[in-house]
Amino acid sequence: MKKIIERNMSLEQTYTLMDKFYIPILESLGHCCQNCFKPLANIAIVKGEKDNKTYSIGFDCLETFLLNNALLEGKSIAEFEKAKKSLPKVKNLLHYYSEQIKQLQRVSSMTFEIISSGRWIETYFYSGEKIIWNDSEKIKPDFDIEMLIHSLRAKHQTISFQNITK
Repeated sequence: MKKIIERNMSLEQTYTLMDKFYIPILESLGHCCQNCFKPLANIAIVKGEKDNKTYSIGFDCLETFLLNNALLEGKSIAEFEKAKKSLPKVKNLLHYYSEQIKQLQRVSSMTFEIISSGRWIETYFYSGEKIIWNDSEKIKPDFDIEMLIHSLRAKHQTISFQNITK
């Protein structure tokens, strides 16, 4: 017998995508999709047009809203596909940068600078106004960098993160 899953979000209104990020389930403090109630690692924040409420939903539900006509505004299917494709790299970089933050211990902010040639990203770690480390890894900007920054913000709430293009 198939179990019928009750949905929390109305299909009678449109939603606007506000944010998207990844947090490992073990570190996410129990986020569940507010639509289907499954545990979340890939999180999208959407806002209802009629009820003006924000919801944390999983990428599966986000995809359903995207594919069901105009239920989701603000982002296209192509942007969603880019986010899905970026997930493996975002997960790896989230882990990598979290380890660097842990080792440095006194990080107050980080900047990601996409060099004008667009061939790589330079990463700087700050304590106050002082650069305490410049990551020498040459990371190609072939992923959704804003998704990485939002994921880092969600995991490291006391640190500020900024994307700078030179």
